[in-house]
Amino acid sequence: LLMGAAPVPPSPPEISIPPAPALATPLAIVPTPVEETSFTVIFAFSFAHWQAWRVHWPQLREHAQVRARVLAAESDLVSRLLAFAADVA
Repeated sequence: LLMGAAPVPPSPPEISIPPAPALATPLAIVPTPVEETSFTVIFAFSFAHWQAWRVHWPQLREHAQVRARVLAAESDLVSRLLAFAADVA
């Protein structure tokens, strides 16, 4: 069991700054633009982005498939050329 003096609470601050009234802060005085806080604008942009993605996704997928077939054909051509060069040498 520890014996000794009881802890002393801290003394109050020497300087106190009162909080500003609610309407005296800059955020309360300067109006916030509607575009930055409007869920309608945010939703409309998100919906338009989703619609564009949904419409263009099949085209992107087709383009990726065509590109994969071209790369596979090029790879096959390179392997045939290397085999031919090995047979000739």
